[in-house]
Parts: sequence; C-alpha cells; structure tokens
Amino acid sequence: MSSINDLKFLSKIKLYIDKTLNLKSLATLAGQKLSKPSELTSTLTNYNVLECIQGHLRLDNLPKQDIIYERLLLCWMNNLRRDIEIIQPSESLVRIFNAFTNKYTINAFFYSLINEKTELTKYPVMSSISEAVKNAKSTNDLLSNLSALGREDTEVLKELMRRYSGMPISELNPYKIYDEAIREYYKLLKGVVGSEDTRLSDCLSHMEIIDELSKLVRRGASPETLNKILSKLTSKERNAVRNNLEKHFRLEVLLRSSVVNYCDSVLSAQVFSKGTLLRYLIWKDWETQLIAFLLGSLNLGYGGSYLREVIDTLVRTYDLLTK
Repeated sequence: MSSINDLKFLSKIKLYIDKTLNLKSLATLAGQKLSKPSELTSTLTNYNVLECIQGHLRLDNLPKQDIIYERLLLCWMNNLRRDIEIIQPSESLVRIFNAFTNKYTINAFFYSLINEKTELTKYPVMSSISEAVKNAKSTNDLLSNLSALGREDTEVLKELMRRYSGMPISELNPYKIYDEAIREYYKLLKGVVGSEDTRLSDCLSHMEIIDELSKLVRRGASPETLNKILSKLTSKERNAVRNNLEKHFRLEVLLRSSVVNYCDSVLSAQVFSKGTLLRYLIWKDWETQLIAFLLGSLNLGYGGSYLREVIDTLVRTYDLLTK
C-alpha cells in the first residue's frame, strides 16, 4: 500500500470522508428548520452529497424515495469509478470497492424477486438489475443477462446463478437466496480485505453480526436465538438493543448506526490504507440512505417536528453508542 497512485487515491478518499455526513456532524441539522427539500439542501453546503442532489434531482419535482436513493447511490459510485479510472490505484483497492458494491446488486435482485408481479416501490434498487431479472425465465438466462451488463459488482449474484443452474426464476426462494448471497458477500469482502489487519476484520465481523441480528429481528426470532447473537456485541450495544427491541424504528436506527459507529472507531486511525476506503464506503452507504429518506419524507410533506424527531433519535443513538 505504498505506490504513488494508491497514496493519491487514498488522499482523495480522505478528503471525501471529511465532506461526508456522519452521525457526529448530523447534530448540526438538529436545530434547523426542515419543512421542504430546499431547506435540507441549504444545510448540506459542506457535503459532497449536495453535488449529487443538484446534478441528478429536481427539488421541485422529486421522484419517489427509491428513485432518489438510486440516483444518489449511482452518483457517488460513478464518481469513485471515475477516480479509479483516472488515478489507477492498485488492484487490491479496486477489488474492495467492487466487492463492497455487490451489496447493492444483491438487494436489487432480492427486491426484484419479491416484487416480480408489481411495480418496484422499495429500495435499494438498481434499474439495470431489475431489468435483468424481469427479462429472465431461468437462472441461466439471468446469468447471461448479468454477464452482458459488464458490471464488476455482480460477482456474488453470478456465483449464485451458477449454483442454481437451470432452475426457473419462479422456483427460486427469494429469502433463501438472499441469505446465501449475504454469506457469499461477506466471504468475498473478507477475501479481498485479507486477514493481516485485525481492525479491518473486526469491522467486517461487526457488519456481519448486525446484518444477522437485523434479519433475526425482522423474522421474529426467539429470545434464545437473539441472545446468542447479542452475546457477540459489546455490553453497551447489547443493552441498547435489548432496551429497544419493541421500538421498531429506534431499533432500526440503532442497528444501522452501530455499524458505522463501530467501524469508524476502529478504522479512523488508518489514514492511507484499505481501511480508509472501507470507512468511506460504509459512511457513504449510511449517508445515501439517510438523505434519500429525508428528501423522500419532505417530498411527502413529513417535515417539521417529524424530521426533527428522526434526527434527534439519530443524535441520541450516537450518544448512546459512544458515551
């Protein structure tokens, strides 16, 4: 991790991190008036996400939240791909980016399967992946469609389609496939990150634990099963989760915040390393979901006290996890 190109690339990533909204800087929004989209964007002048909003959305004619999410997601991902093309960092860094972004194609695939007969309304979703699923009758068709896209973030999906070779798409169990995909996703991520840096490994392990916990909560797992996974968390996080198990929105906020807070704490000291890139990707993932939610809510008229309460919940969650 000492080439000039890597240093140039990671220096740029460090600047991007400094201009990415995070749990701590979110406190600056807490006292702002937020009743329409333009009022939100006026508070984001110090963050790069504003360029994506201005370049890909019209505040006076915002689409639905899933489309907002997709446009913001593709904006920062394409910006990073452009940087990679121009700066030419080492393959080890490029593989981390490509491996991480498999999560978006996995989610798009899952939502496409469960919404096969209806218009997609949930996020995250990517139109190209949705079309690939829609136009496939079998796993072989889908593998061909995914390969034709020429994307580097479909490695997990293509591996799964090979595993289920020849099956009709209609016979796939979306939830079983999703569980397998997530396991393959973390296997891929851990492989490209390597095992020599325990801080990176700790971050990925925490991400995997929180994903598993989120799944168990959504599926109504027994207290015994939940306790088994909760035992892998710190006592502070464990107690926070237990105290909010019946408060679904707060629990969702807590779990998502737990990932970014934990990984930020273990990776922040790594200025020019794989950890720098992973830290940025994790924060951009969180920021994109948050901004899409805020803009979508404002577009539907849910501003004012409602969003202040949401932001206050996020800020309190940060305090809960760090103090």
